Amino acid sequence: MIDRQARAELRTRVKNALTEVDRCAAFDPKRADLWEAIRKQLRALDLWMKDDRLPSRENLDQIMVGNIAVRELGDTYEETPPPFRPLREELVIIQDDVMNFYEPFP
Repeated sequence: MIDRQARAELRTRVKNALTEVDRCAAFDPKRADLWEAIRKQLRALDLWMKDDRLPSRENLDQIMVGNIAVRELGDTYEETPPPFRPLREELVIIQDDVMNFYEPFP
């Protein structure tokens, strides 16, 4: 399981990602459904970890922001349009943290 400090860092990443989503949404408002889907998952993750709580594995299984980022923003950093690169990278890292929350992913 990731330790308390790593959980705090993950919450900070989630908050930063929410700010990036807002920036991307202002840049590309035609993709409002995409931005809202990402926001919804990030807000849920933040809520589940509020007050240093541990989200359940079932909750964590619902988080797919990294997959969404790769599918919708670009397979690789280089393929991602520059305005969306910071968000894509943040979401991929968050997804890795979620996948390794309770045990390292094989």
